[in-house]
Amino acid sequence: MSLVQVLSTTGRFAANPDSNASDLIIALSGSSDHGTTNVAGLINTSTSTFSQFVAGFNGSQVFSDTNKFYNTSLELGTRGTGVATWFEFDNPSISAFGSSDFTLETWVYIPTFTGVTQCSLWYHTFDADVNSTGFQCFLTGDSFPDTGARRGLYFVGGGGAELNYASNCLSTNTWHHVAVVRNGSASNSLKIYVDGVDRTNFRNATGNRTWTYSGAWSIAGPSAESNWNTVKIQDYRVYQGTAKYTSNFTPPGAMFI
Repeated sequence: MSLVQVLSTTGRFAANPDSNASDLIIALSGSSDHGTTNVAGLINTSTSTFSQFVAGFNGSQVFSDTNKFYNTSLELGTRGTGVATWFEFDNPSISAFGSSDFTLETWVYIPTFTGVTQCSLWYHTFDADVNSTGFQCFLTGDSFPDTGARRGLYFVGGGGAELNYASNCLSTNTWHHVAVVRNGSASNSLKIYVDGVDRTNFRNATGNRTWTYSGAWSIAGPSAESNWNTVKIQDYRVYQGTAKYTSNFTPPGAMFI
């Protein structure tokens, strides 16, 4: 019996079936019941070769009893000095996103906005300079230099070739559903949804939006940040090849996994 079947037959762990599961490349519930296993591998058991999400420091993993679903969430708060990555998925390497559709989504809980950036929720790039061929999407804090983009999500791809943000849409001590979706190849094809509402502020998408980087995928902590906090996540998911949300929607009432 698959994990989805197990969860669907119990009242405590009722789960949503995922019609886009064939395009799912990373999934992490955040529940201690599931340990560190990449749940995408449990959903697609016949074809999956997915590895585990592993912590970036001494193999540690921390669960918090602050949760949206299930009994716990994954707390991004334990890492060593000078270690920027909290959790990394690198075997197999994530293939390049190119110019295809994709969906990134998770539930996130932020205790405070004390820093410049709180964390990079989705990080698929070898660096952040103009030669970058990947992308990242991070949470902005109250010290973020662009005052109009604080307490939101900031998406940068291809060394600034794609730059969008959603501002002043996240609150402390609140579970928010966030989703970043690319649907098509037009300059305004990338959307940032917060709690099911399109909150995209278009900045720049005139450069090359074909991202050729392939390699490790991370949830990263800001390397120069001293006041990073214990962000919590649940139902963390990455899809390649599908635009799961194309207009405003009602956030999921249960996990997909």
